Amino acid sequence: MIAIVGNRDAAFDGRLKNCFPLLDGYLTAVESVVNTWYNGLVIQAKKRFSKGFQMQAGFTWSKAQDDDQNSITFTSTNTPMNPLDLKRDYSLSDFDQRRRFTLSGVWQLPTQNIQSKTLRRVVNGFQLSGILTLADGRPYSGTVSGNPSPAGIQGGLLGVGASSRAPFLGRNTFTNPGVANADARLAREIKFTERMRLQLIFEAFNVTNRVQVTGINTTQYNIRSLTLFPRTDFQTISAAGTNLFGPRQLQLGARFSF
Repeated sequence: MIAIVGNRDAAFDGRLKNCFPLLDGYLTAVESVVNTWYNGLVIQAKKRFSKGFQMQAGFTWSKAQDDDQNSITFTSTNTPMNPLDLKRDYSLSDFDQRRRFTLSGVWQLPTQNIQSKTLRRVVNGFQLSGILTLADGRPYSGTVSGNPSPAGIQGGLLGVGASSRAPFLGRNTFTNPGVANADARLAREIKFTERMRLQLIFEAFNVTNRVQVTGINTTQYNIRSLTLFPRTDFQTISAAGTNLFGPRQLQLGARFSF
């Protein structure tokens, strides 16, 4: 990474922008120099479908560390706080998730031993399934809003377009809330003939209606001149719910096969 920082005279600015029309304060050199370490333990258990029951579970216990890895389609400006000291950004990865547990199962109600034909027809074809997800949150950094004095320093506290966290704070020292979500599905298949079947479906997402926190206010300080002022809304909830995890939803459906 190469960065031009600090105050410059107007003549130098003019010559520099004539050479680099898109330049506005700093240069960025893109290099594949990120050091990444991942250590993990994965435990899986599976019961194949038999006697109307199937289940599988997985648990991951891991730790991911790097010196500011990011995932973008194209290039961006500097991401380390100081491009000349990459080791200072070595910490938990943005992708770190310490623990994750998933459990899913399918149970087809046993009706073959029911003696009454009428009762067997009423309860026959029911199937219950569900998915449980428990996961720790991912780490994030507290940031600083504003630019320090003297005027002209833009793009982070060092003026290199990098991380805006305070210099005395480590990277990714805070952790987002985790996820706890349960989905359930009740279905019944009604056979008219060997080829004609009707399936009635009832699904519930986020059965417990748990608030799934998906956004946190990460601005920890405001800066005025050379003074940092703590933000009272730091770490408060800014968003809840995504396309994957939202408030409780109920859904009815039907499928006819022939």
